[in-house]
Amino acid sequence: MWLRSGVRLTAVLGTTLTALALSTGVASAHKEFSVGPLDMEMGFLNEPAYTGQPNGTFVSIMHGGRAVEDVGNGLQVEVIFGGQTKKFTLAPLGKAVPGDYVASFIPTSPGAYTFHLFGTVEGQKVDRTFTSGPQTFDEVQDPAGVEFPVQVPATAELATRIDREVPRLTQQIAAAKSAAEDDASSAKSLATIGIVVGAIGLLAGGVGTAVGLRRRTA
Repeated sequence: MWLRSGVRLTAVLGTTLTALALSTGVASAHKEFSVGPLDMEMGFLNEPAYTGQPNGTFVSIMHGGRAVEDVGNGLQVEVIFGGQTKKFTLAPLGKAVPGDYVASFIPTSPGAYTFHLFGTVEGQKVDRTFTSGPQTFDEVQDPAGVEFPVQVPATAELATRIDREVPRLTQQIAAAKSAAEDDASSAKSLATIGIVVGAIGLLAGGVGTAVGLRRRTA
């Protein structure tokens, strides 16, 4: 099967596949296992696997030395991280590598991922689960160690920053709104005072005029 892996690597490097498959190269560390007459491999499509980078669950299926080229909808993959689980659909990797499939996804957190492969292939029931580690396939890594020349903040880091900044910005907006309302209230009060003072002035002016007319009449 390792000879087949070498042939597969050569084929992938020499053939234009999806952007996902070519983003960092085909994985070199997979878990090999057998289920009945089926010889299988499973792991990350691209290894090393980094957070925020297109990747997927890679599955290779052989039956008596023959590549199984069509699994239809009979085989699925659950990706498990922490307490979260999501189901993904397997799709053929490409015509140049028959028998190889990928369930594409983007890992967003570093650490150990678990792949649960289940379903039926050519009448054979499959139900196997493997977790990334030294004996299986690579764990997902933070890309900060290999980023150059500028390190890009990870998705989780950005989310943490946003969660931290949003309350502060909300408070600032509330304070600015309150200040604006206070300013508007002050301006309104000053306008009211001005109107009252003006009315008093007009009234005083009217009284003065009336007094003046009375004096003239007298």
